[in-house]
Amino acid sequence: RLAASLAALAIVSFIMAVWAGPESRTFHRFTVLASQESGGTSAGQRLHYWKAAPGIIAKSPVVGQGVGGWPIAMGYSDNRRYPHNILIETTIEGGLIGLILLGTAILFGLRALLSRNVFDETPRLIVFVLFVNTLFNAMVSGDLSDNRLLFATIGFMAVAYVPRTANAMAPGRPLRPVRPA
Repeated sequence: RLAASLAALAIVSFIMAVWAGPESRTFHRFTVLASQESGGTSAGQRLHYWKAAPGIIAKSPVVGQGVGGWPIAMGYSDNRRYPHNILIETTIEGGLIGLILLGTAILFGLRALLSRNVFDETPRLIVFVLFVNTLFNAMVSGDLSDNRLLFATIGFMAVAYVPRTANAMAPGRPLRPVRPA
């Protein structure tokens, strides 16, 4: 059933991409990724950024370079540039402390979301798929502020842990499930 749904989604996505033609946003983004930009492709520039990251992290591994410190550490002065990877940017700018905080938020969100089977409840499944999509996007594009949907999704995942009971907030009372009206 899941395989059939994924296959149908892939077919619909392909048809939509072909129908939109070269004017589609997806085709445009892939063109930018492979286009020549200051002597190399956008993908090549990202690889250069990622390869330089360990050296920058080694200079201040615990507390990092500070918010907005990545372009300065790369020698680009104080311009709006970023490594197109949330883990690298967080580690460079916030050090291991920032990486631990980000990882903790993600792990607690996943723990709450996966406390029950995500395939049993449609809202949980939607939040999980949204998380996977936004995390993947954050690993290959955008900076911390561009990835605010990822942080919102982590918040949605944490809310998934709230028990569905009528008197969950009453101290000392046994929890009873909410009965549908």
